[in-house]
Amino acid sequence: MSSSSKRYNENTEFELQVSIPAVDLLDRGSAFHGFSPTEVIPTVSEFTIWADIFNSGFSPSGPFNVSIRASDDGVINKSDTEIGKVTVPSINGGDNATISYTDIFPEITNVTVNNYIDDIFLVGLIIDVDGDVPETNEGNNYPIIGTPGVNVVNKSDLRDRGLAYSGMNETTVESGVTAFSVFCDIENRGLKEAESSNVSFYASLDTDITKTDYFLGYDALSPLLNGTYIDASWAGVFPNIPNGS
Repeated sequence: MSSSSKRYNENTEFELQVSIPAVDLLDRGSAFHGFSPTEVIPTVSEFTIWADIFNSGFSPSGPFNVSIRASDDGVINKSDTEIGKVTVPSINGGDNATISYTDIFPEITNVTVNNYIDDIFLVGLIIDVDGDVPETNEGNNYPIIGTPGVNVVNKSDLRDRGLAYSGMNETTVESGVTAFSVFCDIENRGLKEAESSNVSFYASLDTDITKTDYFLGYDALSPLLNGTYIDASWAGVFPNIPNGS
């Protein structure tokens, strides 16, 4: 009696779908980014930053957020002080979008090696800070915007208090004849007491006041605590101004 066996090989095909990210978001480069000014008083100074974000992939990115940070150690990360945040609706593959942000520079909340104030901080971005976009390269999402950075200072900041607190007694004068007076309020919006200073008053043919305009006089101001203001004024005969000047 004999027996035989048969072996059957069955080939089965499987379809495997692999999703490969087709988006890569990065800073477009130093020719397309910057910030102003380079010195700020925290909680006082207005600060503006701009940059181009480029999608080097071939698919639309979808919406994402860009966080602007101030770093004291040369490495941009989520523990750094956030200056602000900008939302980008989407960037098509091979295209770029310009972002900009303007607001009051915040108080520094985190340092690694620097002082909290009177020190230089690098300004940088965290692209797609909330992780909304799968990317081929997540490591290029932390560019530094400009060097050496922004100087965060502890200073006084003297400014005119505004039109509601300034004025003059005459709007029509005769040179060398008319008694004239002018006044304003000067406020210290900085973080430190302001030392003694002078306020000079000038007459100008335009709104760009410079030392080349016609000098009227000055008022000597005493030291001024931060968060306070002081009156400044001058009175005298309006100076001689040559005809046609």
